Amino acid sequence: MIQSLTGKREAFCQLVAVGSTYTDAYLEAYQKPADYERKLAAEEGSRLMAMTDMRLRVQELRRPVIRKLRRRIEYGLQKAFGQCEIAWDLAYEKGDPRAMLKAIEMQATLAKLLSDDLHVTHRYGVLDDASTETLLAIRTEVEVRRERQKGIASLSGRESENRFG
Repeated sequence: MIQSLTGKREAFCQLVAVGSTYTDAYLEAYQKPADYERKLAAEEGSRLMAMTDMRLRVQELRRPVIRKLRRRIEYGLQKAFGQCEIAWDLAYEKGDPRAMLKAIEMQATLAKLLSDDLHVTHRYGVLDDASTETLLAIRTEVEVRRERQKGIASLSGRESENRFG
């Protein structure tokens, strides 16, 4: 069974997803007073982020922001590249070799930036597109299987002791 996050944990995840430190996110989400010890808040924030549910939720929250950021960056670079071409055309018409070289240099720089892809990966690899609920269900299934394996291993150990003991 998949458990949803409490309101405070969800708030913590949202704050971390937008760039807050674990300490600041913990202090704000859990509404701690200004004189609350930062070292303790840092430990609590780190403890929360060590939980799989929390990490998955932060990644899920960040995914749309990263896509929006990528579109904004690509649009800005494309526009700059177009403006650079206009600058080169004007420099060519005026016969200004220094301005032409500067425009060519800028075009080369922008072309390199445009060719570099913005990749967002995390350690779950093939499961990048899976929802938090799916990943939590997989985790639960793995835990159930581990418990079964422990049970089988302990039964096998008892049988061995009975045979040789």
